[in-house]
Amino acid sequence: MGCLDGKHALVTGGTSGIGCATARVLAGEGCRVTVCGRDPVRLEGAVTDLRASGAVEGSVADVCDEASMVRTVAAASGPDGLDIVVANAGIDPMVAFGAADVSAWRSLLETNVLGAAVTIRAALRQMEPEGRGQVVAISSLVTREGDGSNPVYAGTKHALEAIVDGLRRTSRGNGVRFTTIRPGVVATDMARSHPQERLDALARDLGLDPSAIGVLHGERLPPEMHAAIRALHGRILLPEDVANAVLYAVTQPPGVQIDDLSIRAVADL
Repeated sequence: MGCLDGKHALVTGGTSGIGCATARVLAGEGCRVTVCGRDPVRLEGAVTDLRASGAVEGSVADVCDEASMVRTVAAASGPDGLDIVVANAGIDPMVAFGAADVSAWRSLLETNVLGAAVTIRAALRQMEPEGRGQVVAISSLVTREGDGSNPVYAGTKHALEAIVDGLRRTSRGNGVRFTTIRPGVVATDMARSHPQERLDALARDLGLDPSAIGVLHGERLPPEMHAAIRALHGRILLPEDVANAVLYAVTQPPGVQIDDLSIRAVADL
């Protein structure tokens, strides 16, 4: 028996990293989980892997497309509606402010802010009539500590938190809970957005030869880099650490709400 038996959850950005780890943890506790992503091939691979942990389904969807998210929320809901939504989908181009293209900023804002708002609104339309449910938004510690390397990314996370804070205030008494989770540095494939020279430097810092292991901008990090990064646990968070924070938030007694939860590695990089 799991602590989430009979519950239904939707996790956006669920094909890798924090989203995939969260889906695995929730499914392992008996929750029926739907993960969504834009790439059908990656989604199918993730769902196949995740089903070893429990009941997991996939839905091809773009969080910025309201119609597709309404369909996805409906598919994720059980007979009594949707219990949990984890608004995790996000991007970080990791390009210096002065060098960034405006189109990259637009995509950043659309995914991290508009996409989260579309997801949460679609979920609330299922949750509010039932008088229960939980919204979990994955933010970042950059909202508390700043990020001089990418202030626009930090701005999108501030905006996400403002949306959740506002909804928490206006939804008091309707039974829906709202939680913001702020992780520090996490070992995920988001690093693939780094410019090639930074990826090469990261590989060398890990004691690896970038040309030998095939580090390429825009591609998933090679297994050798993942293994080396995971060996830094204690200096950097793993996706499972964030997933366990989500589990902690959604398994509180019905009358308890975790508003905000900040987590970091003990010896944060």
